[in-house]
Amino acid sequence: MRVSRWAVAALAAGIALPAYLRGVAPGVLFADSGELQAVALRGGIAHPSGYPTFILVGQLAGRLLPGNPAWRMNLMTAGFGAVSAGLVGVVLIELGISPGAALAGALIYGASFTFWRDSLGCEVYTLAIALFLIATWRSVLAFRSRRLDDACAAAFFMGLAVTGSLVFGPPIVLMAALVALPLPLAGARRLGAWAVLLGCFAAGLSPYAYLLVVDPHTQATNYLRYSIELSAGQFGLTPGNFSSPLRRLMWLLFGSESHPVWYTRPPGGLARNALAGLAQLGLFELGPPGVLLAAAGAWRLARRPGAERALLLGIGAIGLVIAAGVTQIRLLTIFMIPCVLVAALLAGFGVDALIAPLARRRGAPAGIAAALLAALIVIPVPHLLRLASRSRPILGATVLEEWDPRITGLVPSMRGYDEPRRYAERVMNALPAHAMAIGKWREITALKYLQTIEGARPDVILDPWYDAHLARLARWQATRDPRDHPFVVIGPIPGLRPRLGVVDSLALGGGDYLLIRRAPIDTDGRAP
Repeated sequence: MRVSRWAVAALAAGIALPAYLRGVAPGVLFADSGELQAVALRGGIAHPSGYPTFILVGQLAGRLLPGNPAWRMNLMTAGFGAVSAGLVGVVLIELGISPGAALAGALIYGASFTFWRDSLGCEVYTLAIALFLIATWRSVLAFRSRRLDDACAAAFFMGLAVTGSLVFGPPIVLMAALVALPLPLAGARRLGAWAVLLGCFAAGLSPYAYLLVVDPHTQATNYLRYSIELSAGQFGLTPGNFSSPLRRLMWLLFGSESHPVWYTRPPGGLARNALAGLAQLGLFELGPPGVLLAAAGAWRLARRPGAERALLLGIGAIGLVIAAGVTQIRLLTIFMIPCVLVAALLAGFGVDALIAPLARRRGAPAGIAAALLAALIVIPVPHLLRLASRSRPILGATVLEEWDPRITGLVPSMRGYDEPRRYAERVMNALPAHAMAIGKWREITALKYLQTIEGARPDVILDPWYDAHLARLARWQATRDPRDHPFVVIGPIPGLRPRLGVVDSLALGGGDYLLIRRAPIDTDGRAP
């Protein structure tokens, strides 16, 4: 029985999409997600690395999809999650495994915890993974054909994948080398082919030009403007070295905020971080049965000739090495995305090896049924371990999540999670008129969403606090009377509290509060 790659992709996506839609968040979210919702709907520049493709696609989805604006962004993310699950099946079939095993691999990846969680709210990763999988698929085609047109298509999608997320940058370097270096051309023709490939890669990077265009014209949804205080040298930036859109773009891509600090640990620390990443993968992403299948698949793939072997095993190794260098532990699972993706692809190879004898004896339908049974056995295990780790760490590990909410159910879900909206509305309703409100990134982004997208409280200034923003407080009180234009601190900011002196405290319920200062602040020392 012949089953096309697209039939497998459609089936995998058709199974994944209802699961994601069942648990998708209903509206605005905290932290990066809240910012991305606002920027994608309005246009602008998000936090580093800017995510231009996500923003451009978000503006289209914001006009076409139903529901409230924030829901549209969550729905878009869920849709790309389903597309990515389908593309895993496409890649696996292109790599030569059976349709049943490809479907099993797609479902195993689609049910992995971090990917499933990221499909429930507004995140850049599902789109970035889809672009990376297309680049991988086109690269496999280029490996086999050694045709320049196939290599050009692969190079274009490699560039586009970089605009999705820089987490795929190092794996794409490997992918580009494997596609470009063995082209069967000689002398000037080889150099000419490389020039064409470079041009196609640059075309894939072209969404970054959008950031150059909007930077001079966007304020409220431009991270480079509302978050960075040049007069205080925030991040080492000054008006002189941050003046042109191109320099600002380069900082988005390569500056201190675009990635954690790399490799500042001693070798023992790097090893511990690598083990922590492997524990997340082996316990809470694929689970022990999935890891066993991936190990069997790796053994099977390692015995095959060809660039595909180097590609998959190399991406997995690079992903682990990069994750080991991350100094912010809550980001570990994000930097493990390439490694988890490769492990799921290898698990598909493992399923194929497992069901091949049955398929030969009983036929393709029996093989497909066995592959689906294997997936159903694998999928629940990491989620059961995840729940168990909440009360007691397993081998010293508990599941990591980048932001709230912490997922507590066996089936990941943010359905009914409306705390960000309720919180943001409480704060916005309580803010004094014409105030400067200072808050942490997690909370301030939800407030900025309400202000920029829904028009709430245009009279207040919302500031995502950094210590360098003391210069903003100084400018504010130099031009306004704090009795009529007070400072408001949203929740605890320990470094700022000693400067406030006497304040009014306003309880909002649920442990949330505002600190209101209606007198000048000594921004060089203590409060007067």
